Amino acid sequence: MPLPLIGVVAVAVGAGLSLLSAGLPAAWVLLGVCALATVPVVVWSLIVGRFFEPLPVLAATGALMFVTRPLQLILEWRDLYSHFFPRDPIRRLVLLEAQEVSLFVGDRITGSLEHALARSIGACALFLVMLLAGYWLGARAGLGRRLAGIRLGQGPINLRAAIGVSLGVGLAAQAAIIARAGGPGAALKKADQQAALSDSFVLFFVSGFAFAAVLLWAAWRRPRGGLEWAAFGLSVAAVCTFSTVAGSRARVFLTLFALAVIVHYLWRPWRRRELAVGVVVMLAFVSSFVVFRESANDHSLGHAAGEAWRYGLDPRVVVNDITSFDDVLYATHIYGRSREHEHGQFLVDGARSFLPSRIDPNKPEGGDIVFRKVVWKNQFGAGRPPTAVGDWYIDFGFGGVAAGAVLIGLLARALLGLLGGGAAGRQYRVALYAIALVILYELVVDTFSLALGFTLTLAVPFLIAVHVFGRVPGRRLAAGSTAG
Repeated sequence: MPLPLIGVVAVAVGAGLSLLSAGLPAAWVLLGVCALATVPVVVWSLIVGRFFEPLPVLAATGALMFVTRPLQLILEWRDLYSHFFPRDPIRRLVLLEAQEVSLFVGDRITGSLEHALARSIGACALFLVMLLAGYWLGARAGLGRRLAGIRLGQGPINLRAAIGVSLGVGLAAQAAIIARAGGPGAALKKADQQAALSDSFVLFFVSGFAFAAVLLWAAWRRPRGGLEWAAFGLSVAAVCTFSTVAGSRARVFLTLFALAVIVHYLWRPWRRRELAVGVVVMLAFVSSFVVFRESANDHSLGHAAGEAWRYGLDPRVVVNDITSFDDVLYATHIYGRSREHEHGQFLVDGARSFLPSRIDPNKPEGGDIVFRKVVWKNQFGAGRPPTAVGDWYIDFGFGGVAAGAVLIGLLARALLGLLGGGAAGRQYRVALYAIALVILYELVVDTFSLALGFTLTLAVPFLIAVHVFGRVPGRRLAAGSTAG
């Protein structure tokens, strides 16, 4: 791994500097750096079959967020100056001029759009290159050795109790959340507002035990026989159905992604064609759901379902749904220009947002909500997560982006240690790895406060399920003896 990384970093930096010195447009050059820092890593991982390691996951994510979307904005820049909000929900999804980024460009960017894009793409390029550098440094430092030595620590666990109790309390909490939102129909009608996701944090914490249950089941015991497969499939379907009804595509994706990681390392490796089918199916679900969610707000659920089927894999919907770069554009245009950098306060406030009100009665909202209010005030609802690039830029500018990317690269490389070690405790380490990879993905794609939220609602319930529910007296299964 170190030699390919050194080559990618050297080529990206060298090519970027040489092209900039040749006088080519900065936005195009920096976009090329983003592509050189991500696409070769993805191709390499597919060739060698290591697609669920942290670096390929982050590289694929970076290519989608920081190459695809800015390329679209550069090629279709005229549409950014023709903003309007159509009444038809489908047109709001397929037309770039109907996107909020075009409203931002038309109303907020008074100078050169090329310079604004170059600034934001430059932040992304710096992040990706320094992420690779941090990953390489982590490999040299051997940061994963301690993680490779993690064992379960408490001997065999009562798997039936751990899964049964976790699944029971988790599904009960999920049912309560949907009921408090007015039932499945009402929650789906308000899916674009994600009303169900605004419920009590305590309920969401408890609902995380259902996620822990299916991960425990997949990691410790591969289903055997038709009845067990049916029970396992229904459990996974119940967890994903809750997330869908609540309006969160991300939770569906992260649940299935974590399970895919466990299957890859504990059952059997995924074949490339299976991975390709999975990616297409997930893209179809994600784009179909955004169409359904947008249409359901104005039309019946049946009409929304029909529109979702019709536009499920429309490339315009897919590309216009990849909006993480838009938030980086907002952050790099506002902070350090019309608004001072936060000097660490943004990240601190993201952690404060999870403190109980009795401890911090003046606690801020989550980072995505705070950032949305900075950009749009109350013109739009929901949050606007600025990504890891935006998080570090908001607080410390370009220097923060570079330092933060190195830290994330070091962390990503250290996670590989969970895949090492002997047979003892392997199920436990792989399950921890799957959860950590989900949180790392959230940290890069969304914002620090949301990643912290996923840590509290996914990782903590898993640890309680293993170390508390799994200690209930009864028949125990040793870590390291997963049935195949």
